[in-house]
Amino acid sequence: MQYECPYTGLTFQPSRRNQVFVSAKARRDYHNANAAATRKIKAPIDKALEKNFLILSRSLKKGESKIFAKEELLKKGYNTSYFTHLDMFKGKRSLHLYHFVLPIMENPNTIQVYYP
Repeated sequence: MQYECPYTGLTFQPSRRNQVFVSAKARRDYHNANAAATRKIKAPIDKALEKNFLILSRSLKKGESKIFAKEELLKKGYNTSYFTHLDMFKGKRSLHLYHFVLPIMENPNTIQVYYP
């Protein structure tokens, strides 16, 4: 039975029952192309998260907490639209950026950050 390689489009006779690609190189290239496409899609978000992470990492040491003027973080390039997850912290809904905790503040001009 002949199969068509999903990467090259060539037809081939598989040498194993579970062979999908015409060659190991075609298999590697297929998976590398898919991984590169995924990285390209995720790149703008990953870049924003990394920048936010670096800004907070340079501003706080483990065990510290600090209240920032929102404008101060924005001037450094912090993007408030990007965080990794929402969770509860001390009984309040909070934004999290990896291990940093940013409780939702009543004053929208300040950002409190905990580095537990």
